[in-house]
Amino acid sequence: MIENPQHFNLITNFEEITSRPNFVEKVTIARGEDVQNTISDLVGFYVLRDFVSCGISSCGKKHQKGYIAALHDGNEIIIGHKCGKKHFGVSFDEKAKQFKHLRDNANQYLQIKAMYEKLPQLKESLERILNQSGKMTFLQIKMAVKSFKEDAFDYWMRRRIGQEVTSNGSIFIDDFKTEEEINAEILSGRKNISDIKRVLVANIAEYDVIANWHNAEKLKDYFDRLYREIKNPNQMDGVAIKALAKKLRQHDQNLRELEDFIKRANRLFTPENLVQFAVLFTKPHEQKIIEKYANNFA
Repeated sequence: MIENPQHFNLITNFEEITSRPNFVEKVTIARGEDVQNTISDLVGFYVLRDFVSCGISSCGKKHQKGYIAALHDGNEIIIGHKCGKKHFGVSFDEKAKQFKHLRDNANQYLQIKAMYEKLPQLKESLERILNQSGKMTFLQIKMAVKSFKEDAFDYWMRRRIGQEVTSNGSIFIDDFKTEEEINAEILSGRKNISDIKRVLVANIAEYDVIANWHNAEKLKDYFDRLYREIKNPNQMDGVAIKALAKKLRQHDQNLRELEDFIKRANRLFTPENLVQFAVLFTKPHEQKIIEKYANNFA
């Protein structure tokens, strides 16, 4: 009897079953025979990739999931998950409940096992994304974002950039409308006509990366924590398996988002893109500061 089914090792490899010292392929159990005097206990639960022959000779079918059953003579066989009720009218309900979390979470178990087995490749893929998705690495981008927000420019320059650049990187300036534009507005019946218009003069590509970089940091933290938590599921209880499987749902999507952040940031931090901030300033020394800053990313 398994004291705590949450620590039972779900078997996913048929060789693990056949290598058990008391395993036998077939036994004859006559219909109508008292199963309780033949099968003493269910000692394991299996979910296999391929279908395998049932250990009850009268069944004659193959199963992909079921139980390892211990017999009163000390031998063990495999049976399908419905064989008890079908062949003997006994459903093993009490014991089956002990394995219910394994049946319910079989896919979660297999998912974690697969991730655990390829963890070195997952870490390698993450490192590639962090360090080889563009000219700048994740860490270099992190420092560049911090510098842009804090010390790349003085307070007044940062304030002007914050006020004049839209969230998507557009830069507008005030300009006088032409006589034709004003006349057109008069003819359209517009009232309170201004002689000033807003003109788009520049667009900083991927500018929103700066405001949203904290999300990239969260994605990086997600992988740092997740890869520390992934381990052999045989060492985990049912609650931990369920919690980890839930986190894994976002793995592939989060990896794509992280890579996209880094690629977009590499498009942001280029000299030709950043030098556009100069249109906001009229003083020569401020324009030189912008040019020098932009050239840092050459």
